[in-house]
Amino acid sequence: MDFSILDQYPQIRFYMRHMAYEGDQLDERVKLDMQAMSCESINSFKVMEPKARTAMLNVLEEDQIVFHVYLKNKLGEELMHHEQKLSQCPNFIAVRHYERSDT
Repeated sequence: MDFSILDQYPQIRFYMRHMAYEGDQLDERVKLDMQAMSCESINSFKVMEPKARTAMLNVLEEDQIVFHVYLKNKLGEELMHHEQKLSQCPNFIAVRHYERSDT
């Protein structure tokens, strides 16, 4: 997998190219996993201190940060493009109100 990121804040673009796949269709499960990737990244904020986590989530919300995920095959043909405003992820509110059990 070839991977690069283009930061055009607040638009963050992830470009992935599957260097072993020549097909032009993705398995539906792969599409769903790729679409979920952006929102899953929010779960990493759970390990942050509450004030830092709140600050990060506020930035995501106020700046309207959007992740764009592009996946291409070996030949450079686009297999999918998904964009996700992070503040609209289903787990956004849950992470905002998350309380670590180790404190």
